Amino acid sequence: MAKRDFGVPVSTKRGSTDLAVIENTGSKISQLHERAKGLAAETVAEVSLRRQKRVDLIFCVDCSGSVEGTEKSVSKGYADLIKRENEKENNLFVTTVLFNNSVQKITNAVHASLVPGLNYKAGGGTALFDAICETIDSVDNNISTNTDAVFVIMTDGAVDGEHSKRYKLEDAKARISQQKKAGWKFILLGAEGIDIKNVAELLGIDENLSATYSVKATQYNFLALENVLSDVRSTGEVSSDWLMPIKERLMLGDGHDHS
Repeated sequence: MAKRDFGVPVSTKRGSTDLAVIENTGSKISQLHERAKGLAAETVAEVSLRRQKRVDLIFCVDCSGSVEGTEKSVSKGYADLIKRENEKENNLFVTTVLFNNSVQKITNAVHASLVPGLNYKAGGGTALFDAICETIDSVDNNISTNTDAVFVIMTDGAVDGEHSKRYKLEDAKARISQQKKAGWKFILLGAEGIDIKNVAELLGIDENLSATYSVKATQYNFLALENVLSDVRSTGEVSSDWLMPIKERLMLGDGHDHS
């Protein structure tokens, strides 16, 4: 008589089926894992490429007589922004323009590591339209389609065209519209006392890319601009919270620089 096997009986057929299911599930999990790794690698690569991509900051600063007394604060905020960008080793090029009755270019598409400090004295009127048009015309050829451009206007002047000698509102609006189609981002920073939303509308600048600031705390403009540059470098767009440093400073009530 054959000896009885007192071990646990196992169905060979069922065991083979279960094993196949387990192996198939494991294979799918492995495939999903590899796919996830691939997507993560693509995302990292895309971010890396974006961070290596050239970004042009075109900065038009109102230095008319009505902003007298802010020169030191603006110069410090500007220097601090450039310093922080250099510490991040970002591929940033800077064009800086000062404007009052005339338009003066301080830097022309210079790498951030070579940008000098600002040293100026406020005075005169506000030739806003001349500044916008002359600056766009002069830098357009320096910016390729593979470049992210951020054009910043910081002013306390109204859009009346009184001091602009060469260009009118419609000229500035047309140029802004043309460059927006090319992907440029336009940021409008207006001092308290002017209707910044109205100015943005007249110039064709997106309302969510305009903000009111206190002339007593202009350094916070540059913290907001740092947010803009970070957003553009990461995604190519500007997030809705870019202006939080300015908003938070205005919420203090007195507008003074407490740093």
